[in-house]
Amino acid sequence: MPLIRLFLLVPLMLALAGPALAGRHALVIGNSAYDALEDLRNPGYDAAAYHAALLGMGYRSTLHTDLGLDGTLQALDAFMDTLSTGDEVVFVFSGHGWSDGAVNYLLPTDAPASGSDRVLERASLALRNGHDGVLDELEQLGVSLSVAIIDACRNNPFEPRAGTKSASISRGLAPVSAPVGSFVIFSAGAGQEALDYLPSDRPEDTLSVFTRTFLPRLTAGLYLETAISDAQIETYDLARSVEGHLQQPAY
Repeated sequence: MPLIRLFLLVPLMLALAGPALAGRHALVIGNSAYDALEDLRNPGYDAAAYHAALLGMGYRSTLHTDLGLDGTLQALDAFMDTLSTGDEVVFVFSGHGWSDGAVNYLLPTDAPASGSDRVLERASLALRNGHDGVLDELEQLGVSLSVAIIDACRNNPFEPRAGTKSASISRGLAPVSAPVGSFVIFSAGAGQEALDYLPSDRPEDTLSVFTRTFLPRLTAGLYLETAISDAQIETYDLARSVEGHLQQPAY
């Protein structure tokens, strides 16, 4: 079965075999309120929306918001302890992120506002680094399928310290080599910044620009590849309306 058909088939499987859905797990993290970095408007809403959608699709979803590094590691460890070989896993992160050009890092709420690459790496969560990143650990556990949805790096969050070398920050998350059995979705292409919101948003517009285009297609039962392809077009058009901003989701 092609991996991209997973989300299309879930509603049918729900109707035919409720108990057979054991082994589908999701971890959703949304970080909006940062201690030293710029606060973000919508990650908490993004996370709640993904959590509700995944529950509706038969996943045992765990939701966390505004986690510091210790809380993030504890949540990740507790989640990994629930997984078994052959499970299907979805990991969602919405918040600040950065890249050193090779590894993508997701930022907990207590990340510092500046520092060397080494300091920032220790204060961040690696998506995939070849040994203890989120995708690396899922691969080591032997899950049959992992889908990572990363809505991060809305801007360059770090300020260089006076008199010191600033971190080697890329303006967008770097391309990632996904393990076999993985599907990784980024809210923006390599070298691009993802928009948290649009200047024209109304109070009820509480999702990031990518999530508001992608999630409705996901919950409508489209193939995952079709959902992201359609969301690429709409996200691109919405972003270009903001002074020509370039944002095209990638997978």
